Amino acid sequence: MDYPTEVISIDFNRIRKGDVISNRQVEHHFIENIVGRDTYDQQLAEYQRGERLYHPISRAHAVVSEQIMRECRERGYRVVCRGRQKSIEVLTDSQAIGYRSNRANSALGLHKRQLDSLRKDIDITKLTKDECAQHRASVEFHTMIELSISSGKKTLKALQAGRLKVDK
Repeated sequence: MDYPTEVISIDFNRIRKGDVISNRQVEHHFIENIVGRDTYDQQLAEYQRGERLYHPISRAHAVVSEQIMRECRERGYRVVCRGRQKSIEVLTDSQAIGYRSNRANSALGLHKRQLDSLRKDIDITKLTKDECAQHRASVEFHTMIELSISSGKKTLKALQAGRLKVDK
């Protein structure tokens, strides 16, 4: 009786948009091809003894996603990966537009919150002269980035509303 065998290795040459890489494939690839079995076993033992905060497999999906995108890009086939419910999805181009746009927008929101904290939550009276200068430079730099983002958003809205035309 023949039993179907599950292929758990990841073949970068066969990846196509719309594929789903199973959790088992991700973990196998991470352990066997990225970290190495001996290192993984050592890190797992450290985690079980309480010497390591995070289980070594906790980084697997992010690391394997990045490797898939890098390997495919090197082969001239660009893909975007997303971790989803213990698997990795290789997004279609139309899915990738929304995914990357949402990720970029969330990063902008994080930038704004971090800048607000940089301005409000650091007691500059407790800093040395050099630290004050470093703080001021950081606030100025990130304020400039925030202003550029704000200006870009206003320009985009004007373009979309037809109030602004771009010469080509």
